[in-house]
Amino acid sequence: LFAQAFLVTIVTPDDLAVCRPDTLFITVQNPGAAVAQNTTASISLVPGIGYANGSVSGAVEFNLSNPLLPVFELGSIAPGESR
Repeated sequence: LFAQAFLVTIVTPDDLAVCRPDTLFITVQNPGAAVAQNTTASISLVPGIGYANGSVSGAVEFNLSNPLLPVFELGSIAPGESR
């Protein structure tokens, strides 16, 4: 089993709004020397914060069966590349 480390950057709004949509930006970077293949990312959300289906950019919705733990396919990420 092969595991690879990633750099993850999360940018949140300065003031998270209550009762209206807001945006969270998450960037995943491959700092390694090899291509990361078949990459997936899961985001653990707290109750009250939910993922809006169809709102992802740069990834593909993979498993949305648990609204507090959506999973996305990032595909292959080349060394130094971000999604």
